[in-house]
Amino acid sequence: MKCNCCWKDLEGQQAVYKTCDHHLFLTESSMKAVDINPNDDWVNMAMTGVSPRDLIKCALRSVTFYISQRDREMQHQMNKLVDKCNQKCEDVKAKIIEKLEQAQATYHKMHKRHEKMQEEVETLKIDIQELQEKFYKKAR
Repeated sequence: MKCNCCWKDLEGQQAVYKTCDHHLFLTESSMKAVDINPNDDWVNMAMTGVSPRDLIKCALRSVTFYISQRDREMQHQMNKLVDKCNQKCEDVKAKIIEKLEQAQATYHKMHKRHEKMQEEVETLKIDIQELQEKFYKKAR
């Protein structure tokens, strides 16, 4: 049997799960051999006088309990997996946002540098024009 909170095997203790969803944990010192693993004679004695209908009903409840435990365990594992995936997605998202911000900053930096160079080119064109005009004036 496994704990309904952490789904670890209950070692060194036995648990009783009641139909009202209460969990009772027993230590090994308070358990008898019959409680843990009853022999066939004890089982036969316990079932003496019980109608087959009641036995089937008991078996049905046992199987239903087992299926319920498996469903809870699977749901717990699924929740852990979903949480793990969500955490990974958040980490990847944070890294992508960081890289995007770096790329944007680099783009803006290069854009400003391009504008400065264009201004320098315009300034140089004006200087060249002025020098050509001075040269033509001297050449006349």
